[in-house]
Amino acid sequence: WRVLTALTLHVDLQHILSNLAFGGLFGWMAGRVLGGGWAWFCIVIAGGIGNFANAVVRDADHLSIGASTGVFAALGILVAHALHPPIRSSEKLLKRWSPLICGSLLLALVGVGDERTDVVAHVTGFVAGCVVGLIACRIPIAYLRNNRFQSITAALAVAIILVAWTIAVS
Repeated sequence: WRVLTALTLHVDLQHILSNLAFGGLFGWMAGRVLGGGWAWFCIVIAGGIGNFANAVVRDADHLSIGASTGVFAALGILVAHALHPPIRSSEKLLKRWSPLICGSLLLALVGVGDERTDVVAHVTGFVAGCVVGLIACRIPIAYLRNNRFQSITAALAVAIILVAWTIAVS
C-alpha cells in the first residue's frame, strides 16, 4: 500500500504544483491516446511499480514521496505508445527509436533537479511506464473507444488509491 499512497504525498507547494503541471499534461496526453480511464489506471499501476522498484534499489531508510514517479510513468506510457505499433524495420535507426530518445531527454530535462529530487524514482517510474505502456497499447481499439471500459478503469484507478489509503490509516 505504501507504493501507492506515496503517489499522493508531497513535501511542499512547489512540489505539488510541479507534479500537477507535468502530471496533468502527461496524463492528459496519455488520456488522448488511450482514453482517460485506461490511461489513469495504467499511470497508477506504473507509478506503484516504479515506487516499488525505487524501494528495492534504494537504502531501507530512503523515503520516497510525491506523484512524480507517476508523472514519469505517464511519460513512459506516451513513449511506449509512440513506439507501438512497431515501426517498419526499413526505417533508419534514429527515426525508429526517436520516441524513446526524446522521452529519455525529456526525463533528463525535467526529472533531474536539486539534491531533494528523487532521480531514481523518476527513472523507475519512466521505465515502469514504458513497460506498462507496451502492454496497455495492446488493448483493442474497440475497448479504448468504449465509454463503459473507460469508466470502469477510471473507477478502478480511484479505488486502488482509496484501498491503499484505507489500509494505511487502519
